[in-house]
Amino acid sequence: MGRPFQPTAWRDRWPIEIGANASVGRQPHNPIGGRTRLFLRDNRLSVFNAATEGLRTRLGVDIGWNKDYRKKEGLPLSALAELIYEIQEREGPTLGGGDGALIRAGYAVQAGVLLTDDWKKGGVELVARFDSIDMDDRSGSDTSENLPGQSVDTFGLGLNYRPIPAIRLSVNGFLFDIGRPITDAGDRDSFNNGGGAWAFLSGFYLKY
Repeated sequence: MGRPFQPTAWRDRWPIEIGANASVGRQPHNPIGGRTRLFLRDNRLSVFNAATEGLRTRLGVDIGWNKDYRKKEGLPLSALAELIYEIQEREGPTLGGGDGALIRAGYAVQAGVLLTDDWKKGGVELVARFDSIDMDDRSGSDTSENLPGQSVDTFGLGLNYRPIPAIRLSVNGFLFDIGRPITDAGDRDSFNNGGGAWAFLSGFYLKY
């Protein structure tokens, strides 16, 4: 009897994975529902701290190639691409009864190279990643608040080590280019007036 859920020869030769997700739901009033947090130096940086209330629709799609380095022929490379689009309404009575919405759209691309022979046993991986997200509002009526748009571009470089299949250790560095409106011309903080920022992160991940 065959085992249909076992990896096939073509999957090992062309290890491509495609995924998609969608969610729709009504959200209660949240004074910072539009927040996008950046995990930076002291975890204080976040953008688009706008209030939200109403229907939220989120769509996403991703495609990965050679995610777990199953392909044995050629260079030990992997790649990943992601897209996301979200609309969050701002229509509740607390927000003035308008019918505006927050819109967030972003993408990410990632590439990795395996520096050792076996990813699952003592594997060391070098990864580079680029993310971009744009955030703006859709003004639907005269009662809707007009919010200035903001954007964040992120470039990351990381090193992953997997001593055993269930454990992964990571060290990552990030550079952020933050585009946001000037809040105070006298403020020298580059984050407050649009500019660059950086972060250095480490992590321990346990898979069970």
